[in-house]
Amino acid sequence: MLSQSTLSVSRANHASLNTIDEGVSNGYVASIRELRRTSEGATPGRSTRHVEITLPEGMTYETGDHLIVHSYNHRPVVDRALDVLGIEAGAMIEITAEDSVGTWLPTGVPVDARFLFEGFIDFGQPMSVRQMPVLAQALSGPASATVSALGALSPEDFDARVFDRRLTLLDLLTELGEPAIPLEVALSLLSPLERRRYSISSSPLDEPKVASITVGVVRGPALSGHGTFRGVASTYLAGVEAGQVVKVAVASSGGFQPPDDASVPIIMIGAGTGIAPFRGFAQHRAGQRAQGHALGEALLLAGCRRNDEDRLYLDEWEAHERDGVVEVQWAFSREPVIGAAGNPRGEISKAYVQDLVTTIRPRIDELLSRGAIIYICGDASGMAAGVRASLGDDIVDDLRSRGQYMEDVWSSTFSHA
Repeated sequence: MLSQSTLSVSRANHASLNTIDEGVSNGYVASIRELRRTSEGATPGRSTRHVEITLPEGMTYETGDHLIVHSYNHRPVVDRALDVLGIEAGAMIEITAEDSVGTWLPTGVPVDARFLFEGFIDFGQPMSVRQMPVLAQALSGPASATVSALGALSPEDFDARVFDRRLTLLDLLTELGEPAIPLEVALSLLSPLERRRYSISSSPLDEPKVASITVGVVRGPALSGHGTFRGVASTYLAGVEAGQVVKVAVASSGGFQPPDDASVPIIMIGAGTGIAPFRGFAQHRAGQRAQGHALGEALLLAGCRRNDEDRLYLDEWEAHERDGVVEVQWAFSREPVIGAAGNPRGEISKAYVQDLVTTIRPRIDELLSRGAIIYICGDASGMAAGVRASLGDDIVDDLRSRGQYMEDVWSSTFSHA
């Protein structure tokens, strides 16, 4: 959170700042397609997109790397922000700061308010208790008293009233009747729009100039009760079209890469879009095989909801299995139980990849005894923690110390969507 005392905002009538290129370069959408299959009884509203991006000239990547994407807020979010904060369409503003190094906002240059709201500000973060006095001071009357009362709540009650509902500044101002506050105060209470990291789901051995990512589109009723929550990056990427410019950069995954020696066995474990980097691993192994390298065993334990709904890249996995590149075993967490009478009570079978680890534990132990490396990709507190528990903390710690346990994990909070 910025200090409001470091910011001042004035209206301007000059040309708009038109670039936010620091640290990223222009790539181009080569193709985009839906991965999930539609079937009777499929989960409504869920969507996963495969996006292929032609990298900027001179930008390269390695199998297992991340692609950083600069995304933009959804237009309805920007429209709402302009409305709630009382900024007219087409307004030009200029931000000055006592210390421009300490701010993530563009300073000293006239900027179109819509452009500022689209590309720099995250409107989806919940208010914190330490922000309440700042907001209360900017308000008056009952609105100020209401905010002060929220700030005085116990931590448990504040979480129940604000944080657990993911109540944002825009939400709170809406509930207060949209009272006017100075824009510099609003900016001091808002967070920067973070660039999103995606595990690259391709290998340069397959196509060196194109990197693909696998995007789970995040959308659902807002916990605050105010409309629909949309993940910023996934909503942006779901709306891109072939040929469109996207601002990207490549970043290392910190060693989450297939072994240089193709004969080393590998065990890959992921659920949902967590299998994305392993598509790249499989392409890498196929490339090594085409170069004449002997392949060690490769086992993928993949988790999804239903057999007929979201086995991502199924055709490719089946082709890789036929070619001896990888063996795939699936775990279904929402699979309907179909008996002789069908499934009149809507029963489902719940099996997760950590359950699969337990089921085939002897095979995993045998591969590990031959130097296999385990790769985990997915939710840190859910799937990854479950796999660790299935294997045992002591065993995982020992494997990690010997370089046989690698993770590419993230926190499953709304702010990473």
